[in-house]
Amino acid sequence: MSETTTLVDDRFRDEHVYRLRVSGLSPRRLADQFGLTVQDVDRIVARRLMRIDNNYRAQCLALDLEAIGLAQAKTMQAALSGDLAAVHALAKLLQLKADLLGTFAPVRLDVMQVQAPQQTSTERLRATVDAFMDRTPTASIPSDDYSKSH
Repeated sequence: MSETTTLVDDRFRDEHVYRLRVSGLSPRRLADQFGLTVQDVDRIVARRLMRIDNNYRAQCLALDLEAIGLAQAKTMQAALSGDLAAVHALAKLLQLKADLLGTFAPVRLDVMQVQAPQQTSTERLRATVDAFMDRTPTASIPSDDYSKSH
């Protein structure tokens, strides 16, 4: 068998292994069926899988938002004409859009403990003196004449 035929056969086998793995067959079963190791099956599948990086995520998000916008535009007309199913669908589309964009995320609150300002020692002394002065009778001090008569 020529090298080209082997290469084509390997590609055909790899494609078949990949499709069967995607359909749910276990790596062990595929390895047994095709005379491969489980690691070979894993490598075949890994080579065919899509690489998911931040750029891919951003593109998918943009495409999803575009599709939601198109569906929203079509649904809006029916919703405005009173179609309750369209109103429900529109609400779901808006919720999905908000979830994707994170605009309905709960607001984060930083809890801070607030303490009342502490009274300084001078302020405490002043308050004590003021309280004492308010309680002292303002009557005059008896003269010596009064004390001699008693």
